[in-house]
Amino acid sequence: MQRYGLGLTDVTNSIAANSARAGGSRITRGEQAYVIRSIGLVRTKEGLGNIVIAEHGGSLC
Repeated sequence: MQRYGLGLTDVTNSIAANSARAGGSRITRGEQAYVIRSIGLVRTKEGLGNIVIAEHGGSLC
């Protein structure tokens, strides 16, 4: 983390942002309507490892 100038707050904020529930919306097509919402829950170590904390010069960390 020090190499990239990241602090613990950067990591915890990124995890929280990627684990939050997103608000829903409705898409209407003709007589049908679909309710769309997102639940961003990290369930595995691999999922946690896929969260981008920052970008430096095109490299994700």
